[in-house]
Amino acid sequence: MGLLVFLGTVGYAVLSGNIPVGVFGSIGAFTVFRQLRGYANAGHWTKNQWLLNHISGFMASYIAAVTAFSATSLYFIPFSYSFLWPTAIRVPIIIWWHRRVRGQRVMLAPGSGLSGSPAPALRK
Repeated sequence: MGLLVFLGTVGYAVLSGNIPVGVFGSIGAFTVFRQLRGYANAGHWTKNQWLLNHISGFMASYIAAVTAFSATSLYFIPFSYSFLWPTAIRVPIIIWWHRRVRGQRVMLAPGSGLSGSPAPALRK
């Protein structure tokens, strides 16, 4: 259902020429597609996939909060840009984080005491 809503949003953006709506609709459709693909391959996840999903969700919620603040309070930024600048800054950070975590092996956090919760080896 979410995929249909986001694809409809992209269609509306194309017809109306509304760039911010198109960007957010595309990001939403991409996110839903990745989640559906993840559910299909749930038994084949890597050990640190949970961390990638968790950090991406946190970063996405941060983008949403800053975008809402920017669109409603930062009047000195042109309207379309007030929606897009948080995304333009934070999405490259999410991509960098994914590449960094995927390229490293997973080890247990020392002394965590939390049933062996995996933590990424951030230093080599």
